[in-house]
Amino acid sequence: MIQVRSVTYTLMIALIFTVVQNWALWRYLEPILHSGEWQAGLVFTLPLLIFSLLVFFSVLLVWPYGHRILLPFFLLLSSIATYGMLAYGVFFNYTMMANVFETHYAESVDYVSWRSVLSVLGLFVPFWFFFTRCRVVFPRSMWGLFGEKLLLIGGAVLVVILIAAGYYKNYASLVRNHPEVRSLINPTNYLSASFRYLRTHWIEGRLPFEQIALDATDLDVDKRSPNVLVLVVGETARSMNYQLNGYDRATNPRLSQLPVFSFQDVSSCGTDTAVSVPCMFSNMTRSTYNAMRARKREGLLDVLKRAGISVVWLENNSDCKGVCQRVRYIDVRENTSSPFCKGKQCLDEALLALLQKELSNVMHNTVIVLHLLGSHGPAYYRRYSETSRHFQPACETHDLHQCTQAEVLNAYDNSIVYTDSVLAQAIDLLKTKEDRMTGALLYISDHGESLGESGLYLHGLPYRIAPKEQTQVPMIAWLSPQWLKRKNLAQGCLDQIANEQAVSHDHLFHTVLGMMSIKTQAHARELDVFLPCMKEKDDKS
Repeated sequence: MIQVRSVTYTLMIALIFTVVQNWALWRYLEPILHSGEWQAGLVFTLPLLIFSLLVFFSVLLVWPYGHRILLPFFLLLSSIATYGMLAYGVFFNYTMMANVFETHYAESVDYVSWRSVLSVLGLFVPFWFFFTRCRVVFPRSMWGLFGEKLLLIGGAVLVVILIAAGYYKNYASLVRNHPEVRSLINPTNYLSASFRYLRTHWIEGRLPFEQIALDATDLDVDKRSPNVLVLVVGETARSMNYQLNGYDRATNPRLSQLPVFSFQDVSSCGTDTAVSVPCMFSNMTRSTYNAMRARKREGLLDVLKRAGISVVWLENNSDCKGVCQRVRYIDVRENTSSPFCKGKQCLDEALLALLQKELSNVMHNTVIVLHLLGSHGPAYYRRYSETSRHFQPACETHDLHQCTQAEVLNAYDNSIVYTDSVLAQAIDLLKTKEDRMTGALLYISDHGESLGESGLYLHGLPYRIAPKEQTQVPMIAWLSPQWLKRKNLAQGCLDQIANEQAVSHDHLFHTVLGMMSIKTQAHARELDVFLPCMKEKDDKS
């Protein structure tokens, strides 16, 4: 056993967290700090500043007996965070922690591999073993213990004040130009984000629920041929990998043979599902979106239901992130008899049997939402069937670092091919019901994905620094001839808008209201994508 004073023990913890558990921070900052725009003093004082901040954290960990539990717990959590930041470029901000708290078990398992386990253990075990060999000597009295802690905190505060006095403007500029850096400081990143998340949910529970569009009415009711919109919410699909959008691979072999409108410039609301799905179903725009307000406020599906539209959500992802709480909900993974399911993991084709059943029972105007598992990573190879293995060799592990970038791309593109098939089959089902309903399908993904470009994988980067791979998403519409005629839509105009107009998740709420002919003051006509293409505009709608 190594005998160390509690002060020394506290400083050692802060040092190890500064050097090792903040490896991702230093790697991210290196090109920024060496760009030539920062004073040398900032470069040299930044590690000291981080160390001083982590002294505060270490002081809270080191207590008689308590440190034996607290230290390994936080060391393990920080090792997991370090691996995530290094391997996938994850930033542990509020939205990322929301994903962590709200993720489905089947999704989280995809991130576990021998490489990830060994990497985390490599960051955790040596230091945990070292600290278990330390016999910490604490002051004999409680006053001595608190005096020691005050001394450490005072020294850390003094260092921070001195650094701020000399380089405040530089640090202010760094944080202003690169606010994402705060989401890399381990462990304050995931601790502060978790606290924010839990506090937000506590505050949210005390807020009143807000109704919207109380005047919503359906202007197009025809029981002989009800309007049926299949609204498909994609997962992790990026626009640039769609053949329909100019990609040089045949990733849309089925849809390219159909009269669909593929929008070329579509931006997501966020870079992860926890933000994008509630945002796209809200009447708030990306610039005004507030997650807490959205959860305590009605959304698109509530407005449709109020107007008399039948609404059902068919789920094959983690969940609907709260947007379907007040409508009928069916989880495909509860149907264990489906040939497309193994345990709680289902291919998206499992949704089609449920869709067919819903279409057979349509009696009046209906919106059916399909929430796909789509191209959810990192296990892209699990997202498609054998018939969609178009591109080989494909990465067949969720540990992407074991594969070449070409193999990762092949697996991802195969998942796009599979989604193409699912969408085409959904359109075929709508076609079989043309004698008794007027059908349309609208598909839009929640966010994109990085596949190794600039060393980044997966998604979830802060929006301001996120690459287009994570923010540009596909949006595809199929409108039956009956739909085009019934809604007085000019096909040439739709082609032009799809090719030329910039669209975003901001448009979805209002576009769907327009498609279903819902009259309400909440309908922002300027955000209704299809409205300009009506041959005979009806000012009442």
